[in-house]
Amino acid sequence: MRVLWTTDKGYPVMGGALITNLSFLRILSEKFAHECYLFCGFSRKKTIRSGRVNLATFRDIHELKEMVLALRPDVVISSLDVSVHVQRIANLYNIPAVHYLQSYEFAPPDRAERKSWKVSLMRDYSDKSEAEFIFREADARVVNSLYMKRRFEKIYGRNFLVIYPELIEEDFLVGGADRDEKYITGICGFPYKGADIFYELAKRMDSEKFLLVGNSLHDYLGKFKKLDNVRILPYTRTRKFLGMSKAVLVPSQWPEPFGRIVVEASANGIPTLASLTGGITEIVGGTRLGVKNYRDPGSWEKKLREILQSETARRRNSSQGIRASRRFLTGRSSLKLDGLLEKLARRKKPDYNAKSVVALCGRKKEKTAYSSINSRWLNLLENSPDYITLGLESPSDFRGLPADVFIHHDYQDDFGSVSIPGEGKLVVVRTWDFGSFPKKWVGKIDECDQLWVHSGWVKRNAVKSGIDKKKIRVIPHGVDEKIFKPGGDKYGLPTDRSFKFLFVGATVFRKGIDILLKAYGTAFDADDDVCLVIKDNPRDVFYSGIKYKDEIAALRNSKNYPELIYIDEYLSPRDLASLYRECDIGVFPYRAEGFCLPILEAMACGLPSIVPRFGACLDFCSDSNSLLTPVKRFNAPVMGSFAINTLGFSEEVEEVDFCEVSPEALAAAMRKVYNADGRIIEKKSKDGIATARERFRWSHVLSLMKASLRELESRDVPRRLKRARAENFKTRRKFETAKEIFLNLKPRN
Repeated sequence: MRVLWTTDKGYPVMGGALITNLSFLRILSEKFAHECYLFCGFSRKKTIRSGRVNLATFRDIHELKEMVLALRPDVVISSLDVSVHVQRIANLYNIPAVHYLQSYEFAPPDRAERKSWKVSLMRDYSDKSEAEFIFREADARVVNSLYMKRRFEKIYGRNFLVIYPELIEEDFLVGGADRDEKYITGICGFPYKGADIFYELAKRMDSEKFLLVGNSLHDYLGKFKKLDNVRILPYTRTRKFLGMSKAVLVPSQWPEPFGRIVVEASANGIPTLASLTGGITEIVGGTRLGVKNYRDPGSWEKKLREILQSETARRRNSSQGIRASRRFLTGRSSLKLDGLLEKLARRKKPDYNAKSVVALCGRKKEKTAYSSINSRWLNLLENSPDYITLGLESPSDFRGLPADVFIHHDYQDDFGSVSIPGEGKLVVVRTWDFGSFPKKWVGKIDECDQLWVHSGWVKRNAVKSGIDKKKIRVIPHGVDEKIFKPGGDKYGLPTDRSFKFLFVGATVFRKGIDILLKAYGTAFDADDDVCLVIKDNPRDVFYSGIKYKDEIAALRNSKNYPELIYIDEYLSPRDLASLYRECDIGVFPYRAEGFCLPILEAMACGLPSIVPRFGACLDFCSDSNSLLTPVKRFNAPVMGSFAINTLGFSEEVEEVDFCEVSPEALAAAMRKVYNADGRIIEKKSKDGIATARERFRWSHVLSLMKASLRELESRDVPRRLKRARAENFKTRRKFETAKEIFLNLKPRN
């Protein structure tokens, strides 16, 4: 059986949790003949062997998934923070998954506990929903002590199996020739590990030599260096520092989940004192090794002086420790774990032929244009046999599977601060109607693997902004030909006028509503057989408070203004199509647009439109299917911060590039089409229907999306992750250089 253990921390091999994981795997490979691997999170690629166990590092979750797929394990075990991601990978490939819970990642202390345990108040823990996810999905939930079992079962109301950590005696038992017992030793360089207790004891007992092993909080490291009787030793082999110890202190101020070093020191017969809390109580309860008042330095000093000054006390502590440690050195833990793994492997077989997972990230329930596009895209991808599709409302959302591709399309979050998970290729969908993209956007887009835009106009804006045109793909909007078609019901407007103009969209300055209202009033009067229908976009989150509703209401009540019908309610796609069919000509005098889907929808229904000879609509509007009006172009440099919607977002903009149809030109165009030969309009209508059907059906859009996604499949590493790996590598090299300098400092004693 091929067994994989994964953990987010682990290279180089140090710390009780990782030593436990490696010990289990060594015994599973040596005694039970399993093929065992350990994957650890680290900033550099490393591959080593420990006995018959293969250890390899992964730099991010994307790489971990690739490594799991290449290895194809029969069962996977995970520990620490990486467990959520491992469960998602296991779900994708149907791998039996065991979570070995060694600490508080998924059972975090509350604020009061953090204070009493001396744990950082800033420490982040996994969200409870993530914990509930892995405990619901896991094939087995294992904890490393009865104490942890009680804690987890109280929080989650589920059963947890206890398997104590495995210990291999050759790793920590010290032979007589290797003993040089002169230090009082502690692995306690952090407050929650008892750094304050250890420091106070070293101060009070300045005639004794103390050995501080392992990492330390920076502030405490400085304090300890000032004490002449303290030697600081970075992590080294357990046997080495135990051989240097005449006593071992474990002054933990938090409830240790288990307390591995207590067993290792006690099994050597080294006098040991440990806080009587958490999982340690299961090791030393009922012996002289436990310190009940473990927050009191005086209690520690009294017990420590006793074993240093009394041969009888030393022997009693040593013999009790040897007896207490024996129950954890029988190999029963590995036997129990092997039985569990064998049962799971018989019951569940992995399948490594999963489809690519595409996560569409963005809101889908809002009454906005982009939200409706997200819903349509999600439906298209879900009905495609090529993908497993996830519909995420935000990047932090997860749905039980790791994504190969993230498509981010959301304008209700500040794009510059959007955080994307560390997995999958990244596609961002951005439109900017006014010229060059904002600088902050350009920097963010530089991290992505593809930029999707909706029109050639937006692509030109993106390229002008400095975005690499090789990563830009034009993915237009589409129309549902079963709904938006010439034949069908008509809306039934409350008017007896025979000629109807139609405007569909938010009644805002950008879309030229002010130009339309002025042009319509110039071209016609109240007696003309004409009506202007304005279909506003109700409850649009981007335009709250900036619409022309009051102006429209005033004109509707004016006796001198031509007839105007205002619709400010949500219409279903079918009702909207019936409205297009009810009218004679669309009119869309926008200043700037990224696509303008209503023009295309109207075209598909046989309704040609008056549009600017400028910008996004020229991807599908031409002289053959539309009435193009001349414009004045405004292209000018600007420098400043501009509000881009009413949600409070603003962007630094360096230029604007938009158009403006003069009210006089639009009035002339409206009057001309009102008086035009019906056959001209009919010809434009037919050509428009053909354009929509031949190039802009949703099936065409899906083909373009799939082609873009196939391009991403051929790339090895997401762009942002490749950069992050390089940066982390540099940071690690700096750290290792500093560490070498530290290690080569001559010790004082």
